Amino acid sequence: MVLPFRNPAAIVLAVCLTAGAERTWAQNGEPASSAAPNSQSEGQVQQWIQDLGSGDFAVRQHAASQLLKADESMIPVLEQSLAGAKPEQRERLNDILKTLQRNSFTGLVAAFAQKPTVAQAAAFPEWTRYSQLCGSDPDSLKFLARILSAELRLFASARRQPSGLRIDLEKRCAELLLAARPGPDGQQALRAESVAAVLLLAGNEQLLLRGATSTSVNSLLNSAVLAEAMEGSDARFYRQLAGSYILRPRIAVEEPLEFARLHSLPEGPVLARRVLREAVRGHNAVWAIKLLLKDGNREDIALLESLFDHQGILITARRNLQNSLIQTYRASNGDLALAAAIVMRGEDPRDYGFAPEEARERPFRFALETIGFDSEEVRQAARQRYQERFGK
Repeated sequence: MVLPFRNPAAIVLAVCLTAGAERTWAQNGEPASSAAPNSQSEGQVQQWIQDLGSGDFAVRQHAASQLLKADESMIPVLEQSLAGAKPEQRERLNDILKTLQRNSFTGLVAAFAQKPTVAQAAAFPEWTRYSQLCGSDPDSLKFLARILSAELRLFASARRQPSGLRIDLEKRCAELLLAARPGPDGQQALRAESVAAVLLLAGNEQLLLRGATSTSVNSLLNSAVLAEAMEGSDARFYRQLAGSYILRPRIAVEEPLEFARLHSLPEGPVLARRVLREAVRGHNAVWAIKLLLKDGNREDIALLESLFDHQGILITARRNLQNSLIQTYRASNGDLALAAAIVMRGEDPRDYGFAPEEARERPFRFALETIGFDSEEVRQAARQRYQERFGK
């Protein structure tokens, strides 16, 4: 915890505050055991608030330690005192408030985990979306308690100051990605519940995600713990949360499309069709079309046919022929759509001029080196044959 204090005495206070926070929070973000809060009068609390501005270090330290024990009813008193506080006093008071607010949320989650009810759940961030996605039955409530407990700090941030959640989510995603990598013994391991919590929060379209944040969330889709959870006893919850996230706008789509294809998410074809209708750029059409080939239907053929004229280049390469001539091989989004439409109509692209050297004993292989042509003449011949066969 790094605080911008301007004098050495304040640094000691920072240590005091950090120690208090560490008593409340375990390393993995779960609540650690703590004593029941003391009951203080408002007059006592007001005096300790004034003492935070004292010139005597011992007085300030005592005031801070007492305020950190304040119960939830005193939080509004501390908040009201911010307006009239001096700058350094306000700084100390702000840090105490953050700790108390987190502790208060911890208590709510702990009570909910012991006996989860819909009435309690309604007090937590994203409950409405969660209940729409995962339901409000007893198993859904228990799963919510698990993801709240796994990421207390994130949900406390969402409850306390939604506008600051974006920054907290970005930092936490970076930490989770580190936890997903193999590391030394004792390193905190990534938990599937943490990924579920991130997917729930990041799936809210009203939350503006920076590019780095959405990239990190996309990377978490590839984590081994999530892949295992997608096949476990709680798979329905993970599938619903992942499905909601991948459909949110303004995120890179390649990894979500591949994730949806691997796990046959019903949201996958929806996203693939959206990409092909609205946002074909770079290589994202490759992932969208591969997904439709697996989980789409014959109604998607018309969408593929609408892309036949798309000139987006996927690869260009020069090939040396046996007679020392050089051909330029090129594959475009239009070529890919043509090959996919042929397959979805039950035929083999190799019969239309695609990758004639590829062995016929196995299905057509969709790869950059197989979905293009060596010349414009071969390309036009393939399209002409398709038109003659299917009327496009």
